[in-house]
Amino acid sequence: MEELKAALRELARREPEFLIDLIADAASSRRDLALKLASVVAGVVAVPLDVATKQDLRRLERRTAKLEREVQEIKNTMATKEDLKRIENRMASFINFSSTPLLKIGVDLRSC
Repeated sequence: MEELKAALRELARREPEFLIDLIADAASSRRDLALKLASVVAGVVAVPLDVATKQDLRRLERRTAKLEREVQEIKNTMATKEDLKRIENRMASFINFSSTPLLKIGVDLRSC
C-alpha cells in the first residue's frame, strides 16, 4: 500500500492534470466524493477572512486618529483635581462668608 501511495504522489508531481481529470471523473459519479473534493479545494484556495487589506488598515488608522483627537478634546474640557480643589475652596469660603451674621460685620441691611 505504501508503494501505491508513493506512486500516486509521484504521479501528482509529474502529471497533475491527469490526476485532476481522474479525480474529477470519479467525483462526477459520486456526490459525496464531489462534496469532499469541493471542501478540500475551497480550503486550499480560499482567502482567510481575517486578512485585512491596505485600505482596511488606512481606514482603521484614520478612525483611531479621530478617536484619539476626540479623547484629547474631552480631556482638555474636563476639570482637573486642582480645578476641583480650587472650586471647593472658593465654595467653602463663600459658605463661610454667607453664614457670618451680617450684623457682626457691621452691615445694616436698611441702608442697602
